[in-house]
Amino acid sequence: MTWLGYARAQFLLSQQVYWKRIGIALTGTLVPLVLGGFMPFQLRHGPAVDGAPAGMYALTGFLAFALFFTVYTLVNAVTSRRDALVYKRLRAASLPDSAIFAGEGAAASLPGLIVAVLLIVFGLVALDAGAPANPLLLVVGLVLGVAMFALLAVGISGILPSADTSMWIVTPVMVLFMFCSGIYAPLSSLPGPLADAAVYLPMAPVVSIVRTAYLGADFAGHNAIMGLSGAGAPLGFAGQVQACIGPLCVTVAWAVIGLSLARKFFRWDPKRSGR
Repeated sequence: MTWLGYARAQFLLSQQVYWKRIGIALTGTLVPLVLGGFMPFQLRHGPAVDGAPAGMYALTGFLAFALFFTVYTLVNAVTSRRDALVYKRLRAASLPDSAIFAGEGAAASLPGLIVAVLLIVFGLVALDAGAPANPLLLVVGLVLGVAMFALLAVGISGILPSADTSMWIVTPVMVLFMFCSGIYAPLSSLPGPLADAAVYLPMAPVVSIVRTAYLGADFAGHNAIMGLSGAGAPLGFAGQVQACIGPLCVTVAWAVIGLSLARKFFRWDPKRSGR
């Protein structure tokens, strides 16, 4: 069997396990879908945010937030299967390590991408939004974002002590990112030092890329992020890409950090107390 065949087999197996664990599946799909639909709908008649309709400003933020549930799903899957020695048995079957995690990452990423597509449809139907201004940049932002979150999830799982405690650690981080990554309010609304730091959190650059690509305006450049004049200014294709270079670089940097953490800390054996 080829590497792609191994990765595909792992992907299909992980998908089956994911949908059988109904609690994890519902949390990873319904929570971002409900939040991503309800809050923009409630804000649809609110005042414009940086020149964008409030509902669409929030919707584009939740498109990115839906991807972050990849971390929730994958951390739970990786720590659980590590603790149950599933990965050691898979390695004994000659599965390449990279194929195992490629399949796991793709399986965990799929629900978030599906939710993002459903939210785009919701925007078209319920919010009278037009089509994305820059579909190519939007796809790049979504795919790069979900890949970065998958790598971070594997890296973080190597540090977490067990599957039992992983969700208690990951969930507060998700809540923090929801309020500090510009999902439904500009980063400039945060206190000064926090606004400066939030730019470099993993979620914020993905939000900026997705929002800029969808709305066709500058929500990724320095002026837009810091609330200076020029925020939300309409841009052409080249201008949108140029504005997103910084956030794209930050996203790639976090992906590299996730890969480095995985290489350094991930172990195939369960963590033992006193070890």
